[in-house]
Amino acid sequence: MATEAFARQPMTPTARSSFELIFVHGTWARDGKYGQKDTYFVQKLMEFAGADAGYRRFTWSGRNTVSAREQAAKDFKQFVAELAPKPPGTKRLALCHSHGGSVALMAFLDMATASSFDGLVSIGTPFLHVYRLREVEPSISPPFPPIEAAARWLALFLFWWLGFGEQNLVARTLSTFGSIIGNAISWIGGHPALALLEIIAASLLMLAMLVFCGMLTIGHTIFLDWVSERQSRIADILPSIEAAAGWLALFLFWWLAFGDLNLFEHTLSALASIIGNAIGWVVSHPFLASAGIIPAVPVMVVLYFMLLIGSLIYSEWLSDRQPSITDAPNDAAWKIKERCRLPLSAPVPTLLLRVPADETYGALIFSRVVSFVVLRVYGFIMLSMAAAIDKSRTWPYVGGSISRLLDWVSLFSRWILSFPVSMLAGAALLLFGREFFPVGGYVLISAESTPPGTWQITVVPPLDRHERRLDHQERYIQAELEEDRKLIGELEDVVFEEWRAATQGIIHSRGYTDPRAVSLITKWMSRLS
Repeated sequence: MATEAFARQPMTPTARSSFELIFVHGTWARDGKYGQKDTYFVQKLMEFAGADAGYRRFTWSGRNTVSAREQAAKDFKQFVAELAPKPPGTKRLALCHSHGGSVALMAFLDMATASSFDGLVSIGTPFLHVYRLREVEPSISPPFPPIEAAARWLALFLFWWLGFGEQNLVARTLSTFGSIIGNAISWIGGHPALALLEIIAASLLMLAMLVFCGMLTIGHTIFLDWVSERQSRIADILPSIEAAAGWLALFLFWWLAFGDLNLFEHTLSALASIIGNAIGWVVSHPFLASAGIIPAVPVMVVLYFMLLIGSLIYSEWLSDRQPSITDAPNDAAWKIKERCRLPLSAPVPTLLLRVPADETYGALIFSRVVSFVVLRVYGFIMLSMAAAIDKSRTWPYVGGSISRLLDWVSLFSRWILSFPVSMLAGAALLLFGREFFPVGGYVLISAESTPPGTWQITVVPPLDRHERRLDHQERYIQAELEEDRKLIGELEDVVFEEWRAATQGIIHSRGYTDPRAVSLITKWMSRLS
């Protein structure tokens, strides 16, 4: 009848082929309809595959996070490894919807898993493309990470509160320094010889401090090596923790030195007393002092050369541990890019289906645009600052001073803007997964119809009933010429049934509810056999 000829039915295999169909659902669809045996999609595909076809449905958490998809890919590899070997002539296919396609392709990075499949169908998968901002837009200075940016905001608040609040440390610091400097100038004017001896003593104290700082640096480097060897997650947030701890240490020093305890003045007073007593003893006992200085000189020379040799050894040791230029970067943006990496070309014969106007792509595009606009506004401000700094350097006489002032303004602007920019850009990317929130200011991300690389895609356009009539215009004309109202009614019933089936649910799911998708998939399967 005309009805049977008009409808697009799944193809019948031209030769008997055995298929094993594995359905992989997408995000938030663990208990959804996709891949269930009682659905039109699965029934028609199993009907095409034959009575002896194998059926399986792989389930995963379905959470919209990179971690969930990584775990699903590991579970899928284990799931495949536990399958019975394929009988000769059997085609094993993975039929995936939404991020189920991402899960399968992540698993297909393992050649053992990919080699056990003969084909992949991915329907409406939003493949994530992740790029580091500094590689795509090198002119934009990235904002500080959220934790570090928050620490800087806290530092600014503490600076204002301690400096100009109840503590009023700015005035007290200036008063203390003014008093110390005034007293020092007065004392030096009255005791020039003793002042020279104090300068020598202070130089020795500075040398001791340098040695101490070198020991701290070595310990810090050893600690970082220990952390990196264990690939701990703390390595990702260590710079931010260090920055926050550094600012906290700075303000604690300031509060202890010039606050209620006033340790700075007490320390200087104690040092002055010790140095004064030492100088007094040297003046009172010149021969004993000389007897002590004479053996101390070779000791100081030996100590100096030991420090010099130690510095050279430490520099060589540090250079040996510098990462190679071919080593993978250690920043968070690169790590999330690597976690989202997919094959650059189809590891098995692949059919990618996409329905235009997919809501998922629309939501992700909106998120990407919001994040990108935030970064662009921030980048425009920072680029304007950089241009002003470069311009000021060309001005005669005052250019150097103005450029240095603008450098400070630019740095302060980055401090102020980094926190809101990081938070807004990161929050906009939450639809891609919570892992993108901390790196919102460092990455550019998009959801595309294919992974990066060389792929082919098949678009299933929305079904327009008039276009379906035009596809079979001759039958309509013949029915009208014969005034066969019954045939016209049957043709219209078929158009309506196809249209109703093709418009079920949200657009994101129509890649498998549309009967035309089944026809496309079965034709593709027939070419595999």
